[in-house]
Amino acid sequence: MATALHPLPALRRLPAWHLALSLAAAARVELALRRRSLPETARALGLVVAAPSAPSHGSGEPAPDAPLARLPRWTSEPLRATAAVMRRWPLGQDGPPGSAMCLRRSLVLARRLRSLDPVVRIGVAPGDHAARVRAHAWVEVGGLALDASAHEYTPLTSLVPAVRVGSAAP
Repeated sequence: MATALHPLPALRRLPAWHLALSLAAAARVELALRRRSLPETARALGLVVAAPSAPSHGSGEPAPDAPLARLPRWTSEPLRATAAVMRRWPLGQDGPPGSAMCLRRSLVLARRLRSLDPVVRIGVAPGDHAARVRAHAWVEVGGLALDASAHEYTPLTSLVPAVRVGSAAP
């Protein structure tokens, strides 16, 4: 019965300000993606969206057992708040369930963890039919993928040049 009265019990355990920061980041990402290209969005958010310059754990090899255990303790609440907000994010789902959400989720998470110099990667994997491919975006910190499914995808090698706020456009 308590679930019927309050369908979001996990949100009560998160500080409201973490949820507010993740919600604000999600809104900023959404607006940027709807108005700009991905490289321009990355620049505006102060993020790196890059092809791998060195082997990453998204290129066919399994992700380390516990990459999240290697993150600083303070990242736990931003990770949880971002997951909670993005699970309920109503925008960006013009296609099948989950379509384009991994890019939004990755950009929001990278924005929340930007002091750790995260990199957003985009990769592809064979789809159900020979003419189809699956695409996915994930965040890496220190070369470790924060997404357990990243090892299923081959990172694109010529996506966009790595960009940061203030860097000269190529």
